Amino acid sequence: MAKKKRPKADANTMKRSKPPEATSASQAPQTSIASATHPNPSKSEQKNSKRKQNRMARRRKTPLPSSGSSRTNTNSLIQPYGPKASRKRLIAEGFHKEVSDKTLDQEEWIWSDKAVAVMARPTRAAYIQGNGRFLEGANYINSRRLVQNLKLTSYSLDDLPSRLLGTFAGLEPHGQIMGEMLAMDGMAQFNSVVIAYPKAWAALSSGMAVWNFVAQDFSKQPSGGVFLALNPEYSRYEFDTDAGLGYGRENDKLGKRKIIDAITTIHEKCGGTAPFWGTLERRRALAATPSSDLTWYIEKYDKEIVKMVRSLPHVEGIENIVDRVVGPLTHHPHQVTSQMALSGTFKLLTTINMRKDFLTVLQLDKIPLLDRRATAIVLRSCPQVKMLGIYDCPLLHVGDVICLLDIISEVNRGRGKNEPQIEEFDYYPRFHKGTPYTGSSGQHCATYGITWGPKHNDIVQRGLLAIVMQAVLKSRQMKVGLLMKPNRAFMTWLSNIPTIPAKTYSFLDGLYRYLDLVASKSKDENAVKQATYDMMKAVRMGLEGVRADWPKYYCDEMGTTLLFCSSCGYELLEEFFSMSARYDRPWTRVCTACLLRRWLDEEVDHGKETAKEMLSIFYPDWEPRDFNQDAPLHPDGQGLVRLKTRNVLRAPPPPMQMNAAGQLHQPQFQHELVRDNKIHNDSLQKLPSLSEFLRGDYDEGMHQALLLDLNRTLVLLLNDFYPKANGSLSSFACSRRSADGGFPGHFDEMQPYDSHPGHLNDLSFDFKTAIEAFAYSYECGW
Repeated sequence: MAKKKRPKADANTMKRSKPPEATSASQAPQTSIASATHPNPSKSEQKNSKRKQNRMARRRKTPLPSSGSSRTNTNSLIQPYGPKASRKRLIAEGFHKEVSDKTLDQEEWIWSDKAVAVMARPTRAAYIQGNGRFLEGANYINSRRLVQNLKLTSYSLDDLPSRLLGTFAGLEPHGQIMGEMLAMDGMAQFNSVVIAYPKAWAALSSGMAVWNFVAQDFSKQPSGGVFLALNPEYSRYEFDTDAGLGYGRENDKLGKRKIIDAITTIHEKCGGTAPFWGTLERRRALAATPSSDLTWYIEKYDKEIVKMVRSLPHVEGIENIVDRVVGPLTHHPHQVTSQMALSGTFKLLTTINMRKDFLTVLQLDKIPLLDRRATAIVLRSCPQVKMLGIYDCPLLHVGDVICLLDIISEVNRGRGKNEPQIEEFDYYPRFHKGTPYTGSSGQHCATYGITWGPKHNDIVQRGLLAIVMQAVLKSRQMKVGLLMKPNRAFMTWLSNIPTIPAKTYSFLDGLYRYLDLVASKSKDENAVKQATYDMMKAVRMGLEGVRADWPKYYCDEMGTTLLFCSSCGYELLEEFFSMSARYDRPWTRVCTACLLRRWLDEEVDHGKETAKEMLSIFYPDWEPRDFNQDAPLHPDGQGLVRLKTRNVLRAPPPPMQMNAAGQLHQPQFQHELVRDNKIHNDSLQKLPSLSEFLRGDYDEGMHQALLLDLNRTLVLLLNDFYPKANGSLSSFACSRRSADGGFPGHFDEMQPYDSHPGHLNDLSFDFKTAIEAFAYSYECGW
């Protein structure tokens, strides 16, 4: 099918009048498919149609529903339904109550306001001059505001402006209970309190334990079972001058001193060379015999680091050069080193370990080295935790919602009768804002949200909705609240990502209607089909043609085929598999949810991959491809997704046999469908306890963190010394395989270029292309 060009997007694209009032789809005249296509079909046409249906039924893994075997129904007729009717129905009836209380038009306008704001990026010059907190509003939690207002006031028993404030401050037992009840509803509730009444937040927080990750200490005397770990954003100037950050500042200085000492020592002991990526130096290095000093430093610091140090033109005044090139500008956000991040993580986990037996609410915001493995270790070690909140932690992506629900289910099953269950899970995955300024010629700058750069949309769009569907079905069956609650963290994240406005909400609307119909054992075939179509329309729109869905796709194909995923062991509707995967062999086929989770695991920007490798030191027995204990899916969703098998071992094929002619041949056999092809590393098994983790090889971990800091510092230095080609010597950035442009973990870190220029439909959405796609779909009435 020929791809349609998207209209160009700008801020004016989103300026539109409200759509006219539409009639409900239920008011459409009832028409059977047969009468809609051929009012008076001949006998031969009827026979051909019957043969075609029989052939299609034989190809399906799941049989047609009884009402689908004919285009008419004894109780009702199948109503015409397609993308336009779907939109009209949503306008007339609104979203399901579990999705949103706003109208479709309101949701689209809210999204468009976000899109226009994000696209109004400053130029690089303007960003450097003062706009150093680009897209701060995209943060779900403003932890800086929470920390600042802790210091507004303190209370004593004899000097209280209100007895109620004393209750909230934890001076009475039921005050801490009230604070815990508020905390159970997610960290966003604290944001609301601090905006409306800062002094009330100052009092309320007195009955909690509030940990400042940057200061590496509690913001005030800890109390109660609510534990908030916040990583507030400070500018470099604020970090250098804030009196409350003394301990964190000393650790930061110590880490930077180790970087400078390592560079100067290596350069002094091993000597300098020409740039290692040049032709002459490569030839010289191949012919040279390394000295004992060089060999020792290579073993200690890594060959690549030693090569980069020796390629520096000089190390005179290197401390000032590092400060200028590597350190942020005074008004830009301060960045912690890997060494400080690791030491801060250990101190945070040590504090949690000391309080683990009475923590009831645990909320973690932007903790730099919190990965899913550390999260599982903490949950297993805290027997009283009833609520978990994770917000914008850089090593936790949207696909991790699946394994986090699995570990919550595992922990709940393992708790005793007198121990509480984890009842609430509030989750805001990492959100990629992109380069914080408008790109110059040849530079790609955009916000993708889900990923750092563009990916193949056939995987991203289908995979995201498959993940969301499983999150709904697992959390509903587990009776875990907050995750899919409107206006909470996960739903807010879904509304913030760049895609066709309200598409994800439309998918959820169809899903919840479908589950309600199945639960009530509804015999309204039209309602079930319409709910299913509204889901599949969101999955397919922009990837497949939807204009002609009625009648063939809607009546004969939609929701009829479940395919097996050899990675996770689940069967899902074929719409959740990429177009190419549908032609793969059944025992090797992989769903888009698993593919997207693998892509997200493998992202390398901002040092995510190397940070996870460093943390693996503390998980010596961890097997990345082991399977977790699958959290159960709600049974009403079995027509959409279901666990097919937990078996990971494939039976061997039958042995070769000899026929009557004396020739060897392989007897026919059917490949068993097992999940022996896992492609992502979400295992949370064979992990140490929290105490064992803290007894791990901390010194080796800090050394690996130093190597990460050295690598980043040296890349930035060489990129500054060799920014352009000089004769036959290429620029340093061009010599690297990374797409970061020579700016890892820097505000200038580059995003990957479009891999399919001219075919925008192939790529995942940024806000610009999402506006273009929305303009086209709105024009079509979809």
